[in-house]
Amino acid sequence: MTWRSYGDWAFYALTSVTVLFSLLYMTMAPWWKSVAGRNIMTVMGSLALALAYFTWVILLGGVPAFFWPMRAILFSCMAASIGWRIVIFIRHHIIRSLRPERSKNELEDAR
Repeated sequence: MTWRSYGDWAFYALTSVTVLFSLLYMTMAPWWKSVAGRNIMTVMGSLALALAYFTWVILLGGVPAFFWPMRAILFSCMAASIGWRIVIFIRHHIIRSLRPERSKNELEDAR
């Protein structure tokens, strides 16, 4: 087995597990109920679509019509979803860590 054929099989395996995870998560988890769940679905869904599309292109053996626009759209969706993940991280981990902590009494009084 050459490195090229091994890489092709590794790519197909990556596509398979990514599509499988996306389908399982989409159908079995309540991903729409939280910001994190929606982002996981968006990132994994866009990655699954991109990998499935490129697997199809590889199996065709050539570049199909509209390949370059589709490639640009898929990469833009992936960049946007991962950019959204960065915003979520900054909001929930960096900004919250900069706020002073409330005492338990303040939390009870805020009810």
